[in-house]
Amino acid sequence: MRWGVDSSWYQVNQVVTVPERFYRPGEQRPVREPLFDYVTRRAGRSPEFWGRYLNDNHPPSRLRPDEPEYLFTRGCRLLLVYNGIRRQPSPGRRGRREGEKAARNAIRLARGYHVPQGVRIYLDLEGWFVQPEFLEGWWDVMYDSPYAGAGGIYGRGAEVRRRRRSPMPDLRRRPYSRGWAQRVLTAEDRVAERRWPGLLTDLVTGRHSKPYSVFIWTNTPRQVDKRSDTPPGAEIIPPSFGGVGPVGSLLTDTVIWQYRFSAFWERGRHGGTVDLDVALELAYQEMWGA
Repeated sequence: MRWGVDSSWYQVNQVVTVPERFYRPGEQRPVREPLFDYVTRRAGRSPEFWGRYLNDNHPPSRLRPDEPEYLFTRGCRLLLVYNGIRRQPSPGRRGRREGEKAARNAIRLARGYHVPQGVRIYLDLEGWFVQPEFLEGWWDVMYDSPYAGAGGIYGRGAEVRRRRRSPMPDLRRRPYSRGWAQRVLTAEDRVAERRWPGLLTDLVTGRHSKPYSVFIWTNTPRQVDKRSDTPPGAEIIPPSFGGVGPVGSLLTDTVIWQYRFSAFWERGRHGGTVDLDVALELAYQEMWGA
């Protein structure tokens, strides 16, 4: 299992001010350092990957040209997310075209950053209710691209079931919400009906050497961190995470879990600093690295 973070408002090398209670022995105020170093200070370890947007949803959100190399020199990979949906996706054929357009935009942006082939790109669906046709469109275009599998999806993929006064539940207890599962399975059925014979032929003939796979990055269940007194390294990484998918799924696996939102929150900072994630090794290997 790999540990990492993601950020939207802050760039990885943006300089932030360190609160005094997190000063190391001998440091004198003010202490200012890049966000990467601040996260390392707070977590007690360096992140192995960092999630960033390919595009702007609000002005500070997009990956900056100098960020990839900054991360790569520190042994950190990039988890790429496309966040270009601006309104509720449509159903039917129109929804499929919208999914195809989103994938083409993500591919165009990735090429602009010179992202190498074999890297998986995730689509941010947080807060959107998408129909199976939209998913089909995204999957098909991403599958025919040089990037990994049929892309990925980020959003609320897991059921949230907490008991009062209980610790944060393990993702495997309630692995998949019924709404997500039904839409994903419906899209899978349609893909299988349309493309399954061709997919087998592609693999046999070598036209496609990659599987038609979809990775899911779930943001539930998760904690919202509104405490600013968490000591370095305390309760940073959950005890376990095994990738799961909806029952009966052939194409999808949940491989990344955003388990804490607005971690290392400090008063006066917009929306917290970073979110905390864990990823399975197969997801980590398809992130952008040096």
